[in-house]
Amino acid sequence: MDRIRRLVERAQGGEEEAFDELAQLHRPRLREAIRSWARFQLGPRLDVEDVLQDSLLRAVKAIGRFAWDGEDSFFRWLCGIAKRALAQAVRDTYRRAPEHSHGTRIKHLEAAVPGQSTVMRREERFHRLEDALRHLPAEQREILLLARIEGLTVNEIAARTGRTAGSVKYQLAVALRGLRAVFGETESCHLPDRRLDPGDDEHDAQ
Repeated sequence: MDRIRRLVERAQGGEEEAFDELAQLHRPRLREAIRSWARFQLGPRLDVEDVLQDSLLRAVKAIGRFAWDGEDSFFRWLCGIAKRALAQAVRDTYRRAPEHSHGTRIKHLEAAVPGQSTVMRREERFHRLEDALRHLPAEQREILLLARIEGLTVNEIAARTGRTAGSVKYQLAVALRGLRAVFGETESCHLPDRRLDPGDDEHDAQ
């Protein structure tokens, strides 16, 4: 982590190479975070790479305003920027949508917005998942979010948390078994960012 902090300080001092290295180090995790959030956006599919690039461009312009706040604070800061970039991409997508007629716009909205029953099922599943995660031991919850939300590998999680790869595999397997009992499919482990996002949740788990 000292390496990240030194790179941040150099980037804030105007060294482009330092920010390039920061971007290279955080790009995979940030891409996975954006991909996870984008799954829950309504409407046309977004280009994750475009959002990622926009996020990094915003970050390099704002690097002077970043304040170090402990381990992984730089990634959490990037996540905040990426969420704003994603929201802007959604707005831009709708703004560019064909608007040849009132009927065209209505059809577009009908295709983009889920029905009431779909929304209710999604909300019900979210609350069940949120409750299940809350009752997981902190260690299992942290590992599950690192694996399923940030997309880290077992070895990356082990390096981040100071655990062995074997311990990470075991804790992840136990956590997934518990969630499968509730949801049946582990794909339900992907969470919307409104409450349990990579930055906030990882910070809570530390």
